[in-house]
Amino acid sequence: MKIVNYDNINGKLLGWYDSEIHSTIPTPNIKVSETDWQTAIDNNYNFVDVATNTLSFKDFRTFVELQTAKITSLKTDYENANELDIAYMKTTFQADTKSQDLIVKVLSSGSVPSGFFWIDKANNQVTMTFTQLQGLSGAILTRNQTNFIKFQGLKSKVALAKTQADLDLIAW
Repeated sequence: MKIVNYDNINGKLLGWYDSEIHSTIPTPNIKVSETDWQTAIDNNYNFVDVATNTLSFKDFRTFVELQTAKITSLKTDYENANELDIAYMKTTFQADTKSQDLIVKVLSSGSVPSGFFWIDKANNQVTMTFTQLQGLSGAILTRNQTNFIKFQGLKSKVALAKTQADLDLIAW
């Protein structure tokens, strides 16, 4: 027989015991079937509802911890969105760090030097005018700024959230 020991105050699962193996089993505890034990193990159940003698998963983090986790998740989404722009530049123009630095130099100079070209994703040589290069760079910068503003707005929503349900509604 499988037996689960739990915290009497918050229902947090503290440990598993087997009456065939353990001679001493701490209290409080409840007996569970082999099937319920396996389901609990498979689903990482960590909570005992003593009123119904059922096991389930419960998030024991504080609300502040949940807010912090939400912001961390949103930051990852923000970084991934910006990374897509870098990936776009790399796949469209096969731009590595060295060639991206060259873009900055070209844009700073105010004109495209003679013989300046890109290799596109179809492996074709492409000549870009200064205006085209400026437009591409500006479009990516604009999207990055838009993403930053969106991230800041979502962080504000997280700070204003009052419940887990409020947090669950906030998404990139």
